[in-house]
Amino acid sequence: NQFLTSLQNRINDNEVFSTNVNYFIKKDLIQTSTFQFGFNFQINKQWMLRGEYGVSASQRFLLTGLQYRFGISK
Repeated sequence: NQFLTSLQNRINDNEVFSTNVNYFIKKDLIQTSTFQFGFNFQINKQWMLRGEYGVSASQRFLLTGLQYRFGISK
């Protein structure tokens, strides 16, 4: 215990862990609303296709996905 206490005091005294970090983040919404629509299409019991499209004044996005479900036998 004396060794650990001495080691802890030496680490605390060299100020390695006393660095101060000051930062500031300003975050504003570019657009308050978007128009989005999407779909899910089940091809069969294992496969499903998904898509989504969004539009706003400053950006557009397209999201797609393919889903596979592993079969569990009864």
